[in-house]
Amino acid sequence: MQFASSDRRSGFLQTGCLGCHATVGGIANPGSGTGSRLWTLGRVGGAHIQLMVSIFEESSMTKKSPVFALDVPLRTVPSLYPEPFASRVEGREKRQLGDFFGLTHYGVNITRLKPNAISALRHAHSKQDEFMYILQGQPTLQTDDERVLLSPGMCIGFPAGAGNANHLVNETTEDVLYLEIGDRTPGDEVAYPDDDIQALSVDGKWIFTHKDGSSYG
Repeated sequence: MQFASSDRRSGFLQTGCLGCHATVGGIANPGSGTGSRLWTLGRVGGAHIQLMVSIFEESSMTKKSPVFALDVPLRTVPSLYPEPFASRVEGREKRQLGDFFGLTHYGVNITRLKPNAISALRHAHSKQDEFMYILQGQPTLQTDDERVLLSPGMCIGFPAGAGNANHLVNETTEDVLYLEIGDRTPGDEVAYPDDDIQALSVDGKWIFTHKDGSSYG
């Protein structure tokens, strides 16, 4: 009797003979669609080992080819902040690379800051890690402790719960381009030490309130 196991994420297929401990592996890329294909994987004891593979496309998975990051459409909503804070991040453009490819456990954005723009209100996350990598330009990183001029190739990370509120400010006359990565741990809370606003992640959406808990109308 033959058996087969498949790791869909790596595309590795393995077949063998129960009782004889003979196995042979092969790499397959079945592509999209449904149906079946015959793969010749190798020889054991002078006989060809073949495996009929049934291909099922999972409806929840959307396959996309590689793209240039700057070809991904801009986020349609420039800011999630309520006013008067949304207007303070004018000049910031986000392309949600992770969402474009259907990633759900963490977000990846490529963000452009035009001159005088800021990345966000200065903030700190309670449960989500943050990471930024500078691709172009020289933004100023402002934290609780310091102001540091960054340049391409530099990076910075902020562990969840560290409480070190931060943001980037483009104080130059040239655009800044950077990658930002963060996880999506439920129940995250965001503190904004400089402004009368706070945020809570509820069912994947951000709820913004005043620091006394009252809502923005």
